[in-house]
Amino acid sequence: DWYITEILEDHVVPFASFVQDNFLLMHENVAGCVTRYLDEFGIQRMVWSACSPDIEKVRDMLGRSVQNHLCENLGDLLAALQYGWERLPQENIATLFVQCLQDVQQ
Repeated sequence: DWYITEILEDHVVPFASFVQDNFLLMHENVAGCVTRYLDEFGIQRMVWSACSPDIEKVRDMLGRSVQNHLCENLGDLLAALQYGWERLPQENIATLFVQCLQDVQQ
């Protein structure tokens, strides 16, 4: 599975080992093989919906802010995303942050 070999093995597991007991992975409840793999390494996960309305709102706001940028390469896309992120209304982000905290505490 690409996600296991390219993301988890290369980035998550080494970082989790470095952080040790304080590591908590924000994980979208994906395939069972991913869950089993994470369990093998004892990686604790915060259960998080892949379609969390809070995360989706931020992604949509950011997408709208960059939709008219012509991106010819990855660098252009990164610059457009950074530009868009810096211009997102901070009161919206603050509200979504509070909503995320409330969701996690439930």
